[in-house]
Amino acid sequence: MDDDEPDLQAMGFLFDAAASKAEVRFTVGDQAFSILCIADDDPGALQSGQYVWPAAQALASYVVEQLESGKLPREGVCVELGAGCGLCGIAVACCPAAAFQQVVLTDHDPGTSATARRNIELQEDRLRAEVRTEQLQWGEKCSGVEMASLMLGS
Repeated sequence: MDDDEPDLQAMGFLFDAAASKAEVRFTVGDQAFSILCIADDDPGALQSGQYVWPAAQALASYVVEQLESGKLPREGVCVELGAGCGLCGIAVACCPAAAFQQVVLTDHDPGTSATARRNIELQEDRLRAEVRTEQLQWGEKCSGVEMASLMLGS
């Protein structure tokens, strides 16, 4: 790996961080969430976690459905890898069927992590677990987590 590569990766995300964001409503199960994100219907060349991708919406709905039916672990620690805006992890943290002690939203981009923190604040009154963000590169260990009972990635 070239020494300049991490710098080039970081530069790409600088442009996405400057993109205009708005609070967009997403429905997951019986709950609606206001999520701060890039509100463009066509993300084009964005590589950003600051856009809520269709896979995140689909995974959030699927995981909440599985939690409600008892088909997934509902306690312990949930870690979302590459959380972006945090829709999946936030939906898990707000799910009445779940009893996670902690939900950790991870992403390598500091701007995306800041957006996820803002989204946590937007849901603060209905979170059923401690939710935090962590800047994390692939292959790094999530701090303070010995073992996750549920891992998400979309």
